[in-house]
Amino acid sequence: MTDQSATAEHAVISALVEYGLTGPVHLVKYRENHVFRLTNDRGDFAVRLHRAHYNDGAAIESELHLLRSLDQAGFSVPKVIDTKNGELFTSVRNGDVHQYVSVLEWVPEATPLGSIESGFDGSSTITPNAFRRCGELAGRLHNHLAGHTTITGDKRQAWDYEGLVGEHAIWGDPFELSEVTPVRDILDEASEALRAHLTSIGKTSTNYSVIHADMTPENILVADSTMTLIDFDDFGSGWHAFELATLLFWFQRHHKFSEFRDAAVSGYASTRGVIDDHMIAAMLFARGMTYLGWAARRRGDETAEFIAAQLVSQVVDNARDYLSATQRFRR
Repeated sequence: MTDQSATAEHAVISALVEYGLTGPVHLVKYRENHVFRLTNDRGDFAVRLHRAHYNDGAAIESELHLLRSLDQAGFSVPKVIDTKNGELFTSVRNGDVHQYVSVLEWVPEATPLGSIESGFDGSSTITPNAFRRCGELAGRLHNHLAGHTTITGDKRQAWDYEGLVGEHAIWGDPFELSEVTPVRDILDEASEALRAHLTSIGKTSTNYSVIHADMTPENILVADSTMTLIDFDDFGSGWHAFELATLLFWFQRHHKFSEFRDAAVSGYASTRGVIDDHMIAAMLFARGMTYLGWAARRRGDETAEFIAAQLVSQVVDNARDYLSATQRFRR
């Protein structure tokens, strides 16, 4: 365990006093948040130490309210555990910063649908039918979120043009990545086309509302026939097609990608509505740019270095595909 993870473990153990929970915790994941597992005689729990300086208290509160709303509406999502005082989360000092801690019930006997690594290298054994089911789930989610005016993204980030690839993009400026410099012209061209495209279609209830925004196969847990959606850390307002692009992005080099794409889009259409190829191409490009921006802010991180070395060419391909689609749709 790294010094950072050891410090995080100490912080969550001290925060668990507010929940009346005790017992050893084990780190299970660290990418944005530190996620620990706690098992004791009261049950099995996921304890999250939220990343500092990303979501503030109001944003985390809105995430946990959303989870509770989805649970009450019949969606399979983790159940939120309150503190002893009935609060949704607590805060703790971790070194020089204050961070937030929340606790969820552990999803029993569930495993991730897949991984971005196996999607990217083409070894994934996920079936087209699984992508169809994910598309259906995304459609049902958007129907629910768009139909409840009390569920809003006003305390959350907006995955609109500015949030995706604008000057102050949520995950960082992709053009700050040095590996992007040789291909900047085509990425600039595609970015400007994206700006014009999104401006022309406008934000309507049929194409833009509250979304999960990180619906990768790692964030879809499967147990028997049930799909459980986890990790709403990035939820906010955004384009519906961005949800499907996030699901599909890491599988573009897979030999079954066209089947995966068609299945996801068909599944979404069966529960929500049709998303055209132009918008899918637009959001695949935008999703790729967000990953480049993420890497630009985290040089030296293992995942960031992988993105810098391996993903630029994929995003260039997405830019070309999107520009070609733009020409076709103008005719």
